[in-house]
Amino acid sequence: MRYSLIILTSLLASLYFFVRGNNDIPNRLDENIPVYLDSISPDIKKFTEKSDTIYDIAYHKDGHFSHIIGKIIDEQNVYALLYDDKDTLLNFYYFDLAKTKWKQIGSERPVWEQIFDVSIEDMDGDNRNEVITFSYPNMNGNTFKEIYYFSPNNDSVHIAASFFTSTYEADKIAKTVRTYYGGSWYMPLILTLYKWHGENLIIMKEIRKNLVEDAPMGSDHYILSYYENPLKGDEHVVDSLSLIFEFPFEKAKHQYLWDNFFEEN
Repeated sequence: MRYSLIILTSLLASLYFFVRGNNDIPNRLDENIPVYLDSISPDIKKFTEKSDTIYDIAYHKDGHFSHIIGKIIDEQNVYALLYDDKDTLLNFYYFDLAKTKWKQIGSERPVWEQIFDVSIEDMDGDNRNEVITFSYPNMNGNTFKEIYYFSPNNDSVHIAASFFTSTYEADKIAKTVRTYYGGSWYMPLILTLYKWHGENLIIMKEIRKNLVEDAPMGSDHYILSYYENPLKGDEHVVDSLSLIFEFPFEKAKHQYLWDNFFEEN
């Protein structure tokens, strides 16, 4: 089911006249809604009655993400994510079944601009999925990730968090997200713990192993730095970290702190 979202002008024109000429497909419902979405509205009504999750997902010829349509947030409603790589906008739509009409509920420009891929995952245990976008991986496999949270009222979407990491792991029970960053030999190693507060992921604590200045490649000479969010309870509304301690890393003494960082809350 792979085809490009960026349609050539001639194809776009022919599709437009097809839409206008086909009695089963309504005329343009909203000039802000892409022709493609309007053209599939009758099919979407039928799709809602099926058990299928994905109606369509596509990638551009160079491999990066184009669009995804389906019951990607919950099992009842249909949403569409369309990425316009011309102006680097990611546009979000909700299908109003009663009106047989698409509604735009958000538009975001990713920090990294070009989206390589997307993932759908319930990250906070509320039985509603979040959308995670990924940039192209760098030479070390790290990607810039952005977490998009959809309002239960189907009227808005926003970025709940973003981070540049090697890996991440969501704990739906604890409502936390653990991230790990490891780059080139001269870059720091970073573990970060995020926690859900309402509709946003807030950074709670972080630990870093920074290579000592002028240390040679392959050395184990690090400075261990530990940070915490100084705010408490409902005050956790922004990403804010304060340095708690910092000292030369000695593996025999301090490896436990690193290995058990996520367990010590």
